[in-house]
Amino acid sequence: EAFMAAHLGSDLTIGDIAQASAVTARTLERAFRGVRDATVVARLRAMRLDRARAELVAARGDGRSVTDVATALGLL
Repeated sequence: EAFMAAHLGSDLTIGDIAQASAVTARTLERAFRGVRDATVVARLRAMRLDRARAELVAARGDGRSVTDVATALGLL
């Protein structure tokens, strides 16, 4: 998850995350389902949404739009 958090704005694939974790994609998926009760993609989306919420609160008055934040985090 640290790798995912560090690369939220990147176009990450399960293969990228598995490679960074030094496991196969299948092992990664099984581990996430076992520990987080979610898929890798679902966890990545949740992490991006959490960061977007925090950035939108912090962005009040600085001119950044919802679209700016969403784009920077790979949500669009």
